[in-house]
Amino acid sequence: FPLNDASTPAAVATGAVEDITMLFEATSTNGETRLLSGGAKRSYVFNQKTGNHRVIRNSSTGSGKWKAAQLDDDVVFVNDSAKPHYWKIDQPAENSTTDSIKEIKSFSEMGLNRVRYIQEWRGLMFYGNVHEGNEWIPDRLIWSDFKKPFSIAPGDESLAGYQDLGH
Repeated sequence: FPLNDASTPAAVATGAVEDITMLFEATSTNGETRLLSGGAKRSYVFNQKTGNHRVIRNSSTGSGKWKAAQLDDDVVFVNDSAKPHYWKIDQPAENSTTDSIKEIKSFSEMGLNRVRYIQEWRGLMFYGNVHEGNEWIPDRLIWSDFKKPFSIAPGDESLAGYQDLGH
């Protein structure tokens, strides 16, 4: 495990050692950078002041490689074996868990269960090769409303939408 910047014993990562398969540099809207790293079951944020890592996800959610993209202070994580999650930069853990990363509930409500590819571009978040309902739709590209990465429902007042690109 990376060194853990833990204030309580509950915030210390435990369990089997896992490889780091994701690195992502996030920059907050106030210009501060955060280095995020993670494997299949854990994610960390590097604390530059202490030289240690803080666990922001310590769960069994997902089993493959996570990918990340950022829009403003929201970092969205996708994995083809787990529901999409997000971390708001410097978001504290809730309750007694170490998890600061949360599931994107609006995606579940729309039936979007998993995403293989993600990219932010000019204030829109793009999600590609998606699992909706009970099937993979590899040629579907979904995009969010402007500056609202979790808002994917098309509407008259929204830029959100989708397009099936064809094989």
